[in-house]
Amino acid sequence: TTRCQQVTESILAYSKQLRSRLVAVDMEVLFHAALVDLAVRRNTAGIEIVLASPNDDIPVVQCDPDHLRIILLNLFTNAVDALSVVERKKARVHVSVTRAAEPDMIDIHVRDNGPGMPPEVRDHVFEPFFSTKPMGSGSGLGLAVSLGLMTGMHGRISVDTAPGQGTHVT
Repeated sequence: TTRCQQVTESILAYSKQLRSRLVAVDMEVLFHAALVDLAVRRNTAGIEIVLASPNDDIPVVQCDPDHLRIILLNLFTNAVDALSVVERKKARVHVSVTRAAEPDMIDIHVRDNGPGMPPEVRDHVFEPFFSTKPMGSGSGLGLAVSLGLMTGMHGRISVDTAPGQGTHVT
């Protein structure tokens, strides 16, 4: 039932493309909240998650904190899942924030040292219901929903990956 509820909620979020309410957000608080959500949903034991705290020169960004939390949770979940094939002592997710080229914008970087993806997978990751996870492990909606929510906040999301090189989502 829990799995059905998660899939249904994801479908609803994707289909509605909920309107974003843009407010000033403390990014560090939001990151930690998403990491707590991740720990509840996934076994992160043995995976090093490094959070480079935003510093004072990162501008206050107007975003929807609920939508960004969902996006971060989806990105963190995918990174942790990708690390399932990496020796736990070496599994690592690095999250950082940098100033974007556009004024009053930031770039959020989520990098993992997992196996990476070939181009034929990378080219489809934002398509609804596309998943490389085993049946029952993913709905294939996480990145599709994330893209819709990010677009609603006037942001962008991109994936840089290659086999053997890990994945970097900005």
